[in-house]
Amino acid sequence: MCKSLHTKRNFKILSLFAIALVSIGLSGCGDITNAGNITVAIPCPTSTYLGDPLNIELALTNTTSSPISIAKTGIIATLGNLNIIGPFVIPYQVTIPASQEIITSGYLHTTFPKNAVRGMFSSIGIAVLDQDNKIQGVGGCLIQVD
Repeated sequence: MCKSLHTKRNFKILSLFAIALVSIGLSGCGDITNAGNITVAIPCPTSTYLGDPLNIELALTNTTSSPISIAKTGIIATLGNLNIIGPFVIPYQVTIPASQEIITSGYLHTTFPKNAVRGMFSSIGIAVLDQDNKIQGVGGCLIQVD
């Protein structure tokens, strides 16, 4: 149990670091003046099996009193081991009304790799950016590989 908690903590640290790297890289010069205007929640499954489908949706909440338009997202992942996949830029255009939440459908559909390491935690980190490449929010999740 202690090893599992230690591994989970390491992946959380790696995930946060990866999200920060993606965010800074996607924003050009690291301009994060608007960071935090969008709360990004990723309702990932708590566990998955090798070769299972992995469907990712985003819950995006605008915490301001004005609409915010998202132009793209950045994603980085570790899938069952320390091999980092990405970062990838995914064009994703949506306007989130003031003080409201939207849930994306079909943000990302993939299959979990069959050669990933069982017993590890995988992580997914996502940054959302506006049309001026300013980071509007970041989020992440951990998935146990069974």
